[in-house]
Amino acid sequence: MGATVETAAAAGPTPRLHTDGKWIRNPDGDAVKLRGLAVADPGFYAQYHPKSVAEVLKWATDESRGWYPNIVRLPCTQDSVAAFGGPQGFVTDVLRPAVDLLGQRGVYALVDYHLVRPYTEEATDNADTSYDAYPDELLRNFWGTVAPEFASDEHVLFELFNEPTTPAYWGDDETAWLTWRDTAQPWVDLVRSHAPETPVIIGSPRWTSVPNMAPQYPFDGDNLVYSGHIYPDNGQPSDFDATYGAPAEDVPIVITEFGWDPDSDGLDQGTNSGWGQPFRDWVASYENMGWLAWCFDDSWAPTMFSSPGSGANVPWTLKDAPEQHGGFIKQWLAETMS
Repeated sequence: MGATVETAAAAGPTPRLHTDGKWIRNPDGDAVKLRGLAVADPGFYAQYHPKSVAEVLKWATDESRGWYPNIVRLPCTQDSVAAFGGPQGFVTDVLRPAVDLLGQRGVYALVDYHLVRPYTEEATDNADTSYDAYPDELLRNFWGTVAPEFASDEHVLFELFNEPTTPAYWGDDETAWLTWRDTAQPWVDLVRSHAPETPVIIGSPRWTSVPNMAPQYPFDGDNLVYSGHIYPDNGQPSDFDATYGAPAEDVPIVITEFGWDPDSDGLDQGTNSGWGQPFRDWVASYENMGWLAWCFDDSWAPTMFSSPGSGANVPWTLKDAPEQHGGFIKQWLAETMS
């Protein structure tokens, strides 16, 4: 086994990654631990924010300002895709420039189709929320455009479906996972038909909280990685290790979303000392587990920055008080860049 590489990609190239058992590796055979953060939807900046996505991405990857991610997550919402006339317009006007900028800065780009919704037609019909389209149509339209567009970009990874929600089958992880796998395997196959080598990160039902079933019932295909989303509402590592940690003994796991806020009254309420540090220690205990913190923004909570008013404003101020996660994540990235 080669050495585990955690250095900021800005220090060198971003070659195509691949999976090898439970590891993510570069072409030299070195294990690569993905460490990074998410920005808000690039389309959100383009439509609503005084900052441009280019400005935000440059800041988030600026070593002179103390930021050292080797990957940045680009959450692409369906609202933004529609606002730019569909997937091709969104790619041309928003996504391609963002992906290219990250490549120029030596940082991997995780293109995340940021759906949070039911993943079957039946669950869509039965949902309390009204949806304009079924998931199969959305996934095929998005990935049918995005996958071939970025297939040759070696610094790109795909995240298939941010958070599939229902059918959840609470209390029955196996049925939930198998229902999801049967539904989503054709979408994975579609991506693979256009982008044979691009790593694909796969979520799970219940807002991406059932990765524990991946070792027993993996998806079919090469270079597949499984994701988890964890917030303080999940408890301490001792509470969620069996779900999110144990599968990392067998398959590649990346926690593509986590964060906390001491001032929140929601599921992300937590502190650096009470939740952030235990979470960091837990992630470090799995040499092959990657992590991307949420969110390098001032309005997509839990936010790493504050701004005047209710967000989507300027100037930004890093949340770096003793129990705030903005400064904590910045320091964590700096301490693990070499």
